[in-house]
Amino acid sequence: MESNTIGGMTEQDWDRFSSIAAEALEMSGDRRETFLREACASDAGLRSRVDRFLMRAQDAADFLEPSAAGTVSLHGDRAGMRVGPYVLAECLGEGGMGEVWSAHRADG
Repeated sequence: MESNTIGGMTEQDWDRFSSIAAEALEMSGDRRETFLREACASDAGLRSRVDRFLMRAQDAADFLEPSAAGTVSLHGDRAGMRVGPYVLAECLGEGGMGEVWSAHRADG
């Protein structure tokens, strides 16, 4: 009889992995490290999978965090700024991907 696998793990291994990973996500620093050392014991493969998962989860969380630049409106500071042959006059609007400005050519 063939065992069911999830991501190359047996159902039992998957249950253990997902339980440990879920608990570890709620912790940080030394507390997380101590928990992982005890929970994974001598199973280096499990520890490696959990560490990779936690690293990817952190990368995803960092990606979704708003950037500092996204929280500050700079359009007042850019009026009069030259962009190529144009001088920015007034910010007409701004959204998730940028700003729209009225401008005039300054090169004649």
